[in-house]
Amino acid sequence: MSTFCIVDVETTGFKPHRDNIWSVSGIKVVRGQVDSLFDSLARPRNPAKASEFVKASGIEREKFEDAIAIEFVAQQAFQFFKGFTIYAYKASFDKRMLVSAHSGFNRLRFVDYLPIVKERRPGLKSYKLEEISKVFNLNHKKKGYDSLNDCYTLLDLIKKLGL
Repeated sequence: MSTFCIVDVETTGFKPHRDNIWSVSGIKVVRGQVDSLFDSLARPRNPAKASEFVKASGIEREKFEDAIAIEFVAQQAFQFFKGFTIYAYKASFDKRMLVSAHSGFNRLRFVDYLPIVKERRPGLKSYKLEEISKVFNLNHKKKGYDSLNDCYTLLDLIKKLGL
């Protein structure tokens, strides 16, 4: 294993122009070892969407009241990730959402790990990260939406299947 980052975002939906990032997490791996973490909640731009999401996800409203604006979270995240290759599961989605919050992410190199999993383990019934986690006995306790947990799951998957 070399030096890279892993990213995951949680959002209120799937369309960058309409939906909002509410959580950004990352793991920086240097020479095969976890070097540092990034994990931040973001106050969504659209309060109505955030309210809908709070109801649907079960995440406590109070967590968002102390969160900082996505523009600041995105700037901090960009500083964390710049200079590294970024791995994500379904990377095009994470990249689109991050670019909508900070155009600098467009200049960073993202690698989608999903095609790597499909190539190395063809024929699985599902390639959802949650299902892949079960197939490979990755014992992360996921409760609802958790971007840092998803980063750790992807890191363990990378350790099992390689880059």
